[in-house]
Amino acid sequence: MADKTLSPGDIFSSVSATIAANSQVLGLYVLFFAIATSLADLLTFSVVSAAGSLLQFVLTVLDFLAQYLLIETMLKQARLSGGGTGRRYLAFLGLSILTSLGIALGLLLLIIPGLILAARWSLVYPLLIGGYADPMDCFAESNRLTKEHEVPIILAGLILIVPLAVIIGLLFAVGSDVGGVLLSTLIPNLLLQCVSVISLALPVALFALLGPQDEQLTEVFN
Repeated sequence: MADKTLSPGDIFSSVSATIAANSQVLGLYVLFFAIATSLADLLTFSVVSAAGSLLQFVLTVLDFLAQYLLIETMLKQARLSGGGTGRRYLAFLGLSILTSLGIALGLLLLIIPGLILAARWSLVYPLLIGGYADPMDCFAESNRLTKEHEVPIILAGLILIVPLAVIIGLLFAVGSDVGGVLLSTLIPNLLLQCVSVISLALPVALFALLGPQDEQLTEVFN
């Protein structure tokens, strides 16, 4: 794929295949965190708000661990694990903070720079979790692999995520007035977890398209 221009269709197909191949574990992730987050929301806005806040914190930690393990699972299922030096949760946390801050700052600067950074850094998690690069080298390697494909990556990401994000926002905004707890809490949280699944599957799907075919990365594999 490195010799061919990547298209949004290529990305959609790879994302669909990645999600389908891991549908059971991803489905469990969506159901567990949607239900648990809905419960935490209800507790937070009730007389036991302290319990809701505590549950939100616990779920944040669990979600962080789950995201790492899900990316690892998807890489292994696709035979894209490079046999690294064990799990690197702290490095994953550091990369998550750096990428989030960088992309958020870019989005504040007329949006486009943030989208470009999101595309250029889209492979940092597979590179780290798969054991192909040290934490700070992940940025440079991800940038090298994606720099010729940033436009289709941006388009695919927007098409996959923005419509769901808009629906979620509308449900959170009007759900309590229309359908009570179901529309205002559970359904938005289900959709929110679906967005999370897409966000986790997208880097793995891109790595399947751009990573193993690359000659320099193949040397690392071996």
